[in-house]
Amino acid sequence: MATGCYIQFGAWGGPYRTIMVEGIKEVECGPNPYVQGYGPKIPTPYMVKIGGEFGNRWRRVYCACYGNSGTTYVVIDGVDTVVDIY
Repeated sequence: MATGCYIQFGAWGGPYRTIMVEGIKEVECGPNPYVQGYGPKIPTPYMVKIGGEFGNRWRRVYCACYGNSGTTYVVIDGVDTVVDIY
C-alpha cells in the first residue's frame, strides 16, 4: 500500500518544484487498454488529492510504460505531471 506521494512541476530540464500531495488512495480501475501491455496512458489503482492552486480534487494516476519500467503521472490542466509514489 502506498503511503505518500510527491508531484514534480517544471519545464523540461528544470528547475523543478516539488510538492507533497494531500492524500492518496487505492480504488478500482479498468483493465489496461493496450493489448501488448505497454502504452502512454495506463490507468493505475491510485488516485491522489492535490489541493491549493491546482483545485482540491482527486486525480487518477497513470503510467507511461514502453519497457520494463514506467513513469507515473497525473494530468493537471492538460499537462502530464510526474508523480513519485512511495
